[in-house]
Amino acid sequence: MPSNGIIEVRFSLRENQLQNLGMRKTLRENFPLSDLTTYKIGGIARYYCEPDTIGDLVEVLSQAKRENLKWFVLGSGSNVLIADEGFPGIVIRLGDSFKNIVINEREKLVTAGAGTKLPRLGLILAKGGWDGFIYMCVIPGTVGGAVCINAGTTNEGEIKDRFVSAEIVNNDGIVKSISAHEMNFSYRSSSLLRSRNIVLSATFRLESQVSVDSLKKEIAKVARKRKSVQPTVPRNCGSVFKKPSRGRSAGWYIEQAGLKGYRIGDAQVSPEHANWIVNHGNATASDVKSLIELIRARVQHHFGVELETEVIYVS
Repeated sequence: MPSNGIIEVRFSLRENQLQNLGMRKTLRENFPLSDLTTYKIGGIARYYCEPDTIGDLVEVLSQAKRENLKWFVLGSGSNVLIADEGFPGIVIRLGDSFKNIVINEREKLVTAGAGTKLPRLGLILAKGGWDGFIYMCVIPGTVGGAVCINAGTTNEGEIKDRFVSAEIVNNDGIVKSISAHEMNFSYRSSSLLRSRNIVLSATFRLESQVSVDSLKKEIAKVARKRKSVQPTVPRNCGSVFKKPSRGRSAGWYIEQAGLKGYRIGDAQVSPEHANWIVNHGNATASDVKSLIELIRARVQHHFGVELETEVIYVS
């Protein structure tokens, strides 16, 4: 470890990815999006790019503004449903320089690029014995997206617990820092959700160090528990609805409304967990949307509860 107590973990490209570096700064036209999502659903983006520096990203935003194009940032694709018609603007996926992690043991801080996969960050911190980040290991998203929705698990924690600040860039290309107080975190929400800002990196507070073996055991325990209640069909986006502010879980209401296992086309309310909608192979975004609308209407009718979607619809 360096004498200054700073550990830097850089994202390294595999050899077969190097040939694509020349394309990083260019806009690719008519780019298929379905394979970039966990649902394996969605149409074509008019433009797609993977900016590898903040300068590249700012240039993309400037171009979008000049040409009056919509833009959307796609992370791991685990919490989105992309329209069958695709996206008429620019889909941005942050490049590899946004996947680096810096651990400052002296100041007890860790900063991770927005493109860093949350499980990767969680596992690296666990290997260092840092407690409080177990939940990250079982959430299939990126740091940027996780910050925007205050991602977390029921018992193990959420982003806001140790969040210090984030570096963001706004629609005008201005880079600034935003504090925990300015984030206005709440359940699966923050001030950045659906804003015209892009998270570049996030810094978290490191507190206590514990036995690495104990953390590994806890991670395995949480992973087993989640796997036992999750659908076996891998084409899904996780929980579709947020937990209602009052009463039971969304899954309970959906099941009691008689919709567990209900199917439209190849989209089905999971028989294993009613708050998940799975794609059996050829489901369309329209199929999933129809199920979502049916669920909301049925739950509202039977229980007077209005379900709010957690999944983000991109069109």
